[in-house]
Amino acid sequence: MDEVERTIIYVAAAAALLAVVSSDTYPYLLGGVLGAIIGIAAYALVEGAPASGQPLSGSLGYWNALGILAAIGIVLALGFASLPLPPWLRVVALLCVPAFGTTLYLTHSRGALLALGLGLMVTAFLHRWLAGSRRRIAAGLALVAAVALIAAAARAGGPSKLLGNTLGAFHAAPSSQGRHSERLLTLSGNFRSDYWHVAWRQYRAHPLLGTGAGTFDLYWDRNRKTIYGAREAHNLYLETLAELGPFGLLLLVGTLLVPFAALRTARGALPAAAAGAYLAFLVHAGVDWDWELPAVTIAGLLCGGSLIAAARDRLEPLTPGRRRVALAGLAVLAGFTFVAYLGNSAIQAGLEAAARGNPARAEKRARLATRWTPWSSTAWRLKSEAELALGHRRAARRSIRAGLRRDPRDWNLWYDLARASRGSERRHALAEAARLNPYSGEVRALRGG
Repeated sequence: MDEVERTIIYVAAAAALLAVVSSDTYPYLLGGVLGAIIGIAAYALVEGAPASGQPLSGSLGYWNALGILAAIGIVLALGFASLPLPPWLRVVALLCVPAFGTTLYLTHSRGALLALGLGLMVTAFLHRWLAGSRRRIAAGLALVAAVALIAAAARAGGPSKLLGNTLGAFHAAPSSQGRHSERLLTLSGNFRSDYWHVAWRQYRAHPLLGTGAGTFDLYWDRNRKTIYGAREAHNLYLETLAELGPFGLLLLVGTLLVPFAALRTARGALPAAAAGAYLAFLVHAGVDWDWELPAVTIAGLLCGGSLIAAARDRLEPLTPGRRRVALAGLAVLAGFTFVAYLGNSAIQAGLEAAARGNPARAEKRARLATRWTPWSSTAWRLKSEAELALGHRRAARRSIRAGLRRDPRDWNLWYDLARASRGSERRHALAEAARLNPYSGEVRALRGG
């Protein structure tokens, strides 16, 4: 259900773009995206890095998310700077580049740097400045650089040795020594190889239809070989293959590639920059969990959608019949969104009350959440934990069983059932929790007790 709610946001953003943006207005859309990124980056720079010494993350709360937004901002700013705009606007666009570059550096995001490089390459080759002989010269320089890289690899012991060393460094755990800025100089994947290995095993175990949307964390808890938890595979495409199978991956990739088809007719400096920014987003989504961050994903989708808008001359008016169908669909989505919002708000209020040590209020808000979102096992788990804190063990067991009927693979519910039970029921619940999450410190502590 989290995936459903999140996808509705993306569908709504894409539908809004296609409904109101055309070749005359898409520059304003991209200007809005650039303005939003300016605000996010400026806030992050003013706020500064956390006191703990972690990389800069700003209001997004995750440094790699801020890094890819800064990379998208750099590409778009260069695109606006090359347009025939008033001089002061071009100067403003150019001044954004060092500000975004500073933001990107302070995030220490290597994936964002890689995505930025590829995005700038695509922008350069699509830009009209590289037409004709200049494009051939650029292709020749790229070929020379490739030959130089091959020669360097041969001198380092051959491609196989270089590849082996690189893969070994990628699989290695990140070093706990040194400054955070040294992350930029390491090749460690920060456990991504572990995530990807488990996601591939997940696909191999369910090769046709996958295990269902949003289920990677369940498979990770059960099959990981480390104490570290994870909710996402840090690779949109591999996670989609594992959760939705080949057909789901085909639908996703096919949809995401549609904007590039518009490059046949959408030409110019700004479409080139939009294509480069969109490619940067797609590349970064392959090494991180951007799909779960709407601020990042919507920025990327708007860059891609602007290519479609730039390729069409005008908006087709909706006929009365199509308008009625659209309004009916919007009414259904609005109703679902309203109900989900009330349920999610109640869950969040309950979590905050529990964190403040107010289990009575937490139980009240959780009870409200179970009414608005009866499908949510999280609401029932929150309710049971509040009831346990209040000493209502029998009520807690009823709530836990209600949650398990909705999601029997949630190890947290089995763990809570063990806390609320005695005898054989406790032993069975502990065994299930240990089977679903064998590396859980909480489960091990309870079994030891």
